[in-house]
Amino acid sequence: MEWSNRKATNGFRPSALRAAVCGLAVFLPGLATGCSVTGSWKRVSVSPPGAPFPLEYVTFGKDRRYTATWKENGREHTSTGVYKANLLTLDVAEDGYQPRRYRLKRRWDGKLLLIYDADGHSVTATLERAPPPK
Repeated sequence: MEWSNRKATNGFRPSALRAAVCGLAVFLPGLATGCSVTGSWKRVSVSPPGAPFPLEYVTFGKDRRYTATWKENGREHTSTGVYKANLLTLDVAEDGYQPRRYRLKRRWDGKLLLIYDADGHSVTATLERAPPPK
């Protein structure tokens, strides 16, 4: 019988233990970096296509402040405020407004997914690291 199919005295199979260790090895580096959103990001897609998501570039500072820019009707707009990120959510509060909560996911390729749920609809923006806009 192959060793990976034998049960240990504690009821675990060595292959299951090995899988758990490998899973932690993939998951823990994300925790070590804090799944940090700090830095500059640009929007690369929105799902569903054509859904409104007024954000083209955003910079999240270490001081927990953000600056976002986007174009609407040919004019460039800027928004500033504060943010708070944890493993699952990103709360963004534009100066003078109530915070808006996004679900936050980081993909294996380093891209960031911001998911906004409102009125029974969900809009997902995919962002990738980018230099700050000029």
